[in-house]
Amino acid sequence: MNTSSESTSGCAALTTFEYLLDELAAPDSVATHILNTVLIDGQETASWGDITASWMYHLDDGYNFVATHG
Repeated sequence: MNTSSESTSGCAALTTFEYLLDELAAPDSVATHILNTVLIDGQETASWGDITASWMYHLDDGYNFVATHG
């Protein structure tokens, strides 16, 4: 997954990762939590609706993000 600031087609103001969060209908509070995660935070989790997500941030690799439905 590309977590850089490159834009996707039709979503000039959104990064690919922000677009994914939008498609998953992540609440603003969850999106903010994810996008403000830093290396020292370690693995974080959040749930909304039927989705559970876990993620980590690494300086060299960006986000490692997994979302499950159900």
